[in-house]
Amino acid sequence: MNVKKSIQNNWKNLLFGALYFLWGSFFLVYKTVNIPKPPILDKFRLLLNLVVLAALLFLILLDWIKDWQKGYYYKILFSGIFLAIAFIVKGHGDGWLSLVMFVFLLASASINFNYILSAFLGFSGLVMMGSFFLSSRGVNILRNFISVRVGNGAIRYSLGFNWVTNPAQLAFFFVVAYVVLRNKKTTYWEILLLELVSGYIYFYTDTINPFLLTTVLLAYMTFERFRAFKPLFLRVPFFKSVLSYPFALAAALMFMGAMLPQGRVFQLLNRVFNRRFWLSYNGLVEYGIHSFGQRIVFRNQSEQGGFLAGYNYVDSSYIQYTLLYGIFFILFIIVALSLVTRNVVSENNELLAVVLAILAIHAMFDPQLLWLWYSPFAMLIGIKCFNPRQERQRFKWEENLFGLLGPKVKQA
Repeated sequence: MNVKKSIQNNWKNLLFGALYFLWGSFFLVYKTVNIPKPPILDKFRLLLNLVVLAALLFLILLDWIKDWQKGYYYKILFSGIFLAIAFIVKGHGDGWLSLVMFVFLLASASINFNYILSAFLGFSGLVMMGSFFLSSRGVNILRNFISVRVGNGAIRYSLGFNWVTNPAQLAFFFVVAYVVLRNKKTTYWEILLLELVSGYIYFYTDTINPFLLTTVLLAYMTFERFRAFKPLFLRVPFFKSVLSYPFALAAALMFMGAMLPQGRVFQLLNRVFNRRFWLSYNGLVEYGIHSFGQRIVFRNQSEQGGFLAGYNYVDSSYIQYTLLYGIFFILFIIVALSLVTRNVVSENNELLAVVLAILAIHAMFDPQLLWLWYSPFAMLIGIKCFNPRQERQRFKWEENLFGLLGPKVKQA
């Protein structure tokens, strides 16, 4: 297949990948990198959101026309309900940014996930390397914020980002996306290099959660490569059940932990997870749960990076999204993610099932579950839940563009 024909056949994938690359690049820098933000960036941010939103709605409309012609009315109904909820709750988070983020989930329905992963690895890798390099050279535009961890006195460096945890979180999602894209082609040398990069970032940032989860994933990849990637967990009924509903289980455990009586068990868990349970409990008590969410401005850190009095930022994705967007939204997301994981397990895709379980655990204590400038995996909701043609889509890999990285599946 020549390049011209490939572009004609894959223009939606290419357009979506380009939109995600541009939008993700800007907001990853804008939201996480420690650079001055002049007022003109606010105008550009709004313009970028509106342009990307219009393009995504156009792609959704094209999908709806095809679905209507083929009689997939239920898909149009449920995606329409989600779109309506997104418009209702957009002002409770980051406004237009939140809306575009939710619309990306719907627009990804007919997109090849390899394009999404490649776009994410492209912009996240460039931002990470650029920030590390410029901050190490002492470039004034990138201030390397330093903090001291209370208790053990460890000095933590932000490596050019706004906060010391940002590079560790970004590196975690980069490793996960890379492993999923490479899949069975991942070599021992790649695994070792990814672990060394993760260890390097942990050494400077002293951020334990993403480092531990990265190490678990890479250890699993090493073990599975040694076993020639033969299914292991999916052959055991207990693990198969857990891997079918990791997000529902993780959300339930997080809410149960936050609502425990504040006795010895609560205090122990709170210390182990760096006050995450107390902050979640405090958020539930202070704000309560509303049907369609509420506008909340968390008290976290000042522009100089120092902690504010009355710090109350809720790190857990499940509880933060419940507080901001409401009970209907979080239930919709948990059900959708459960449909994704059930679908992945039914396909016997153990690597992706394990990855999603690790992401479910990560979301218990960190807020990036749906933040697409950090992670592309939420867009599996569109691919697995809002695409009634996904059984055919599974065979439509573009070998010319992803011959080295994509799985070689024959055309159906």
